[in-house]
Parts: sequence; C-alpha cells; structure tokens
Amino acid sequence: MAKIAPTVFIPLSYKVRGTDSSFFVDDFKVAETLASFNKKITTMTGYMLLVLVRPGLPYVVIDSTANDKIKTLVAKRYDVNLKALDLTHFHTDPDLIDNYALPLFIPAVMLVVLDIIVDCVHDLAALYLSDNKLHSLHDLSVLSIKLPKLKVLRIGRNRIQDLQQLDCLESLPLEDLMLNGNPLRDKYQDHNAYIRDVKKRFPKLLKLDGVELSPPIKPDVSEPLQMPTINENYSCPEEGRSFVHQFLAAYYQLYDNNNREQLARAYLDNSMLSLTSTYVQDQSSENTSEFVKHVTESLNFLSVKDDSRGQKSSYHGKRDIIACLSKLPKTQHVPNSFVTNLKVFTPQVILMSLTGLFWELGPTGKQLLRSFSRDLVIVPHGQGHCIMNEELSVTCATDNQTEVGLRTSGPAEMLPSTTRVTVAASRQVELIDDGMKQRMVDGLAAQTGMNMQWAQKFFMKATGIFSKRYIC
Repeated sequence: MAKIAPTVFIPLSYKVRGTDSSFFVDDFKVAETLASFNKKITTMTGYMLLVLVRPGLPYVVIDSTANDKIKTLVAKRYDVNLKALDLTHFHTDPDLIDNYALPLFIPAVMLVVLDIIVDCVHDLAALYLSDNKLHSLHDLSVLSIKLPKLKVLRIGRNRIQDLQQLDCLESLPLEDLMLNGNPLRDKYQDHNAYIRDVKKRFPKLLKLDGVELSPPIKPDVSEPLQMPTINENYSCPEEGRSFVHQFLAAYYQLYDNNNREQLARAYLDNSMLSLTSTYVQDQSSENTSEFVKHVTESLNFLSVKDDSRGQKSSYHGKRDIIACLSKLPKTQHVPNSFVTNLKVFTPQVILMSLTGLFWELGPTGKQLLRSFSRDLVIVPHGQGHCIMNEELSVTCATDNQTEVGLRTSGPAEMLPSTTRVTVAASRQVELIDDGMKQRMVDGLAAQTGMNMQWAQKFFMKATGIFSKRYIC
C-alpha cells in the first residue's frame, strides 16, 4: 500500500477467493490510480501483482443479516436530543464495509433504509444524506408522507444535476436545506437567482447551504384582516347610478317588445355593434340547447376565418344594427340578475358594462335561459343620450345561472311603466366632429387621471370612431 500513498481509499465488500481478492471503491480517481500499478508491484512470492479495474456496481442482496446491520447503524447515528439522523458516507460505515456494499444511490437500498427509519424514528426532524453519490432524489418523494415533520435536509456533495429534481420534495416544510457540492449549484452564476428558485419550492426556508436567509415578510396585524364588502354593482361616480337605472329600464322595455325598430332612437347614425355567441367551457350543442340565430349573426374569431366575413359580422350604422337585433329571438330579461359597472361617467362620454340573464322565447312557447354581457359607449346627443359603440356577447346559461333564473317567479318590469328616459330623436345625425372628439378625450382624462396620450389611445380603442375595422 505504500506504493500508492498518499491515495487513501476504503475497500468495500472485500472478498478473498483463493489467491484472488476483490473489492469496490467509490472514487473514479482512486480506481485510475490502482489501475496504473498493474504489474508494477512484486509480491512476496516473486510474482507481479495483477490489478484489474473495471466499472460495475456491487451485487446487493439485503438479507436478514444486512437488515439487522442497517437497523444497528440507524440507531447508532440517531441523535435523540436533536431528533436528527446522520447518514453521511453511509456505505463507508465500518459496520458495513467488510462484507456488505450498501450504497444509498441504489434504489433498493434507499427504500429499505427509509422503511427502517419510519419504523424506528417516528418524529424525525433532520436527515443528513450528504456524500452518498446520490444522482436522483425520486426515492425521497415518500418523505412528505412518511416523515411529515422533517424540517432539515442535507444532501450536499452528491451528484444532483438539476434543481427540478427537488420538485418531488416540495411538500416538505423545510427550514434548513444543504445543496452545496452538487453540479446543480454550478449552473447558477447569479446567487440571488439560485436562492429565489429554491425558495419557490420551499417558501418556509430559513437557511440554505448553511447561510441564514431573510425571513419571509408577514403582515404585522393583531387581528384577522377583514376583506371589504363586495358590491355587485359599481358606479363611478354615485350620481351615475340613477342614469344607468333609467337608461337600462327604457332600453329593455323596448328590446323585449315585439317591435325592436323603436330602438333606433337609442343609436347614432354611425354607431357600431359586434355580436359574439359561443359555448362556455364544458358546454356544446350536444349538452345544451343551441342558439343558432345568435351564432348566425355572431362575430366569433374561432369560426371567422377570413377578413371579409369579420367585416360583415360587425354592424355599422343604426339601420344595420336594428336589422341585426330584429333577427334575434324574442326575449324577456331577468332584471334581478343584472350587474352593472359604470367605469366612466362624464358629460362627454359614459363607459358601462352590463351582465345578466334573459329568457329566449321560442315560437312554440319554449323558454331557454341565456347569459349575456354588454359593453356600451354612450355619448350625449340632442336632449338625451345615444349608444355610439356596443359589444354584445351571448352564451348558454350555466347551472348556477339557471338556478338564479328559475327563482324568478315570472316576467318582471324593469321599472314602473310611468318611468321614461329621454333618448335622442330619430333625426339624421352628423358624424362627430374633431372638436367633440377632443372634448370627450379631455373629459375621459379628467375623470380617470390618465395623461392625454393614453386617454386618446383608450378612447380610440373603446369607441372605434377612428377605425373602420370591426371591434375585437
């Protein structure tokens, strides 16, 4: 042995058969050094010593004797006070190297060891597995189930290549993790990025590679936080609520009427409308009633393949809009299902969203419940207000929405019949001039706090005044 000094190694599973002996080493450089002395050492009998080295793994058979040795080793290395088990250099333990080669990187050995740990140690808090040539952590995925109280894990100086291999351990409430000495660490030039990626998997981590981490920020409150009350209907400002109520009352009194041509008074001559109808998730024509008339008039980008069809499916001018709305089935809307969101309310422009339910009245008296949403851009005109731009989306009602609709005892009026809202007269309307456009943008900027550039961009996108293409 003096010939190969200062190289130090531990022969594992050493066996003698006649004049031959065999053993394993766990270091490639040691194996190379031993191979270099082939036929260079003279034995006491005068023969040259043959040193044959080849790659391989020990043949592992975990019999009752080996099982007992593992139990003895686990008991010897367990610290009762710290509730910690140190299995560092497990396969080189003096109790195992004579006749047993039991490396933990062999799955069969790791699983047996874990089973023994669970049987012998019920509240393990720390497990040290460094220096065990581990190249996979898949076998450790059972730790979150078998050792749910484990908070310290040291797996440094192994052969773990990627941080993704730790994904199987994410359920563990780890506070202290040791990874240094693994190839995965060399892949990070930015140490902060390394810490960030580790903490994504273990948010409770307080120490990484022996270095204390900044504690997670927690709200300094003595009482549980109370979330604000959710308001289904929102109006900005509050005085707009009365306008919304009256406008929708008048609109749907006409819309649910047999003659929708009266709605022409609610639109400008250059108004725009886009209609979309589609099935929501888990719905199709096979499990919900079809709404063919809506789909026929719909602008659905999943079905519209060419640009010309898209332009035909968006409606320009009150005549085309009323023609489209008149083709749709008769309806009876459910007022108590309405949810409104008044986003902008200024003298120059009003932006409003509306969602709700309506009953589609079939020719045979059959009623089908639908869900709808409407986005409206409303501007002052004459003595009242008109819709300048509208996006209407219709779908089949979900199960929850159907319950809301069925709770309605029958057709209900939006408001008493004496309530009316003033809409613009149906006289010819000229296109909005540049001065009016600028005043509308100024009002939008003043109401929302946007700068003029963003207010104009938002106005152009929301109203479609400056675009000849259909609305997305």
